[in-house]
Amino acid sequence: MNGWKRFSIVFGLTFSVVAVCAGGYAAKQPATGSQKSNGGETETVLFGGKYKSLSPKQREIVDTWYREFDAIMGGQHDPEESYDTRIPLSARTTFEAVTHALMNTELTDNSGQSLGTPLDLIEVVEMVRGAVPKARGDLQFRIYVVLKPGTVDILEKSQEFKRGHDNTHYHRDYPINYRQKGTPSIQFSIAKSLERADIDVDYRSSSFPKVLFDGHLTAGNSDVRAGNNQEVHVGRWQGFSGWWRNLFGLPISPDYKLETFDTDYQIPVAPKVTSRESVIVAIHDFLTTWLVDQDPSSALAYFDQSSFDCVLTLHGNAEAKKSNMAPIQILHEMEVTNRILGQVTDLDKVIAPVFSRYRGLALTSHTYNTMFSLYPLSREVAGRYTCPSPGGYKTVELSEEKRPYYRSLFRFISPQGEGHQMSMVWTKESGYWKIVSFHAGENAHQEGIPDIRPTSSDQVLASPVHPTGNPELVKIVDSFVSSCFVKRDFDTFMRYFSEHCHDCSNLYLDEGAEANQTPENARKQILDEARQIAESVPQSEHLEDMIAGIAPWNPELQVITHPHERAYMLAKVSGDLGERLLCQEHVEHPPIHSGLSAPEDLYLLGFHVKVDMTTPPVLYTLWAKEGGQWKVVSYYVETP
Repeated sequence: MNGWKRFSIVFGLTFSVVAVCAGGYAAKQPATGSQKSNGGETETVLFGGKYKSLSPKQREIVDTWYREFDAIMGGQHDPEESYDTRIPLSARTTFEAVTHALMNTELTDNSGQSLGTPLDLIEVVEMVRGAVPKARGDLQFRIYVVLKPGTVDILEKSQEFKRGHDNTHYHRDYPINYRQKGTPSIQFSIAKSLERADIDVDYRSSSFPKVLFDGHLTAGNSDVRAGNNQEVHVGRWQGFSGWWRNLFGLPISPDYKLETFDTDYQIPVAPKVTSRESVIVAIHDFLTTWLVDQDPSSALAYFDQSSFDCVLTLHGNAEAKKSNMAPIQILHEMEVTNRILGQVTDLDKVIAPVFSRYRGLALTSHTYNTMFSLYPLSREVAGRYTCPSPGGYKTVELSEEKRPYYRSLFRFISPQGEGHQMSMVWTKESGYWKIVSFHAGENAHQEGIPDIRPTSSDQVLASPVHPTGNPELVKIVDSFVSSCFVKRDFDTFMRYFSEHCHDCSNLYLDEGAEANQTPENARKQILDEARQIAESVPQSEHLEDMIAGIAPWNPELQVITHPHERAYMLAKVSGDLGERLLCQEHVEHPPIHSGLSAPEDLYLLGFHVKVDMTTPPVLYTLWAKEGGQWKVVSYYVETP
C-alpha cells in the first residue's frame, strides 16, 4: 500500500497526539493575528492553514505526533510537508480551531491566580475528527486526548469552567462534563478514569425550550467553518482567520450538508458495511479488505475506539505503553501480517476457524464456516472480553442499550504453518458493525472466558433493575408524558412537578435575563415551556409519533423495560450520579427553594422530541418520592 495513503488515512482517523490530523489543502492567503502567551508576552502568529502558520505549541504537537508515528511504523516523514499537503480540510480546521481556543483561554482560581491554559492540561491528542458524514454531532469536529494527572482538579478550581450534568446519551464513554462559561465555549467530556477526554468548541447557544426543536445547533455547532462560527470564534479568541473560505470563494452556509465537503477524503471515517447487513457480511468484508485487498487502513475503520485498550495485550504492557497511539499500533500489526502472508487470493487459504470449548456459547452456522467461527454473546458475557486500561486508554463499558454482540474466532495459516489465533467481539455502533475488543495469541480462544478487566468497583457493569422496573412509577410516568403530548392537559401535567423544579427554571436563562425569584414566576415559565415543547410536534394519539426514547450508556443508569420504550427511556439512578443531576447543583442564582438533597430512590426519564434533527437534544426529568407521591424534582437538557 502507498505509504502516504497509509499515513494520511491513519492520521485523519486517529490524529493521535494532537495536531497532525489537520487538513490536506493549501490556503491561498494566510492571514495574520496576534495571541497573548501565558507569560503575558505578546507574539505575532500567522494563521493560514499551514505548518509554518501554527503557533510553536501547535507545531510541537505535530512534531511529536510524527516522531511517534515513525517510531511505530518506520520511515521518516517531514512534519511541515505532511501537514501542508496530506491532511483533510475539516480535520485541519478542527485541530487549529480547538487548540487555538485552548491555548488562548487562561485559567484562574478564585483569587485570580493563574492556573495555566487548558492546552497545558493535555498530555497527548490521540485523535482529531473533522467532518464524518451521517455521524452524530458528538462524533464530529473534536479532538480526543490523554489528560495530564490532576486535570479535573484544575478545572474544578478554575473560575472559567463549571461542571455540568453528567453525559448519559451523547459523548459515549466520557460522562464527566465541564463547560466554559459563555458562548462560544470549550467543552471537556472526560472519562471516569480521568485519563482521557473528548474536547470540542460549541459556537451556538439556544434558549430552553427552543433548543429541543430548533435544528440550528446540529448543522455545525462545533464546525468552525459553518455559518458565522469563525466570527463567533474570534469574538472570544482573537487571531484566527477564516483562511479556508478562499478555497470556496464564499462563506459556508449555515445549512450546508457535510457530504459536500472533503470529497477526496481518503481517511475511512466509517466501515464499508453498515449494520443493515448481517455481522457475517461485515466480518467477511473486514477480513477481505485486510488480507486479500491488503488495505489495512480501510479495514481499520471496523475498530471502535473502545477496542484501543486491547493494544496492551499484543506484546505485553511494557511494550504497548511506549506510545499512546493505539490505532497506529493496530495498523502496524495488520501490515506486518500482510507482509508475512504475502499475496492472498482466497481467504480460506490463510485463515481457518477456531472453535470455542465453552459450553455456554452456541455456534452459528454461516456462509463462511471454513474461515471463521461465530458465537452470539449476551452483553454480560461480551463484557468479560474487555481489555485492561493501565496505559491511558479507556476500558469499554458496554452499552445498556439492547444490541447484539458476537464473537468471531479464527487462526492464521502462514507458509510456515499455523499461526496465532484472533478473537474479536462485534456489536452495532452508530449504524455500523464495529470491533469493541480483540485478543491475539496462542490461546485467544482459551476457555473459561478470559476476564482481564480491572477489579475496581467503578468498572462493574450495570444491569436492568427488573424486567418491569417499578410498576407504580411506570404508570405515573406514562400519565405524565401522555398528559403533555397526547392530551395536552397541562393542568394535570404540572401537578407532577415538585416545588424544587422551580430552581431549574433559572438553568437556561438568556444572557442578561433576570432570574426567577418567586415560585409563581418559576411555575409560569415551566408551564409556558411545556406548551412550547408539546406544540413543536403535531398532536397524535400515539406517543411514539411525537417523542422518542434514547439509549444511555452510563453504567450508573440501570434501564427499565416498559411498554413505551420507543417513546421514552426510564432508568434507575445508582451510585452518586443522582446528586450531580439535580439542577440545584448547577444553577448560579440564589435558590428559590433550599434544602433539597438527592433522595435514595431516584429515576431518570429521558426522550427527545421527534423533529428533523440528526442529533436532537435530550430532555431529562429526575423523579423521586415526595410526601409519598412520585414527583419531578429536577429537569435538564443534554446536548451533543
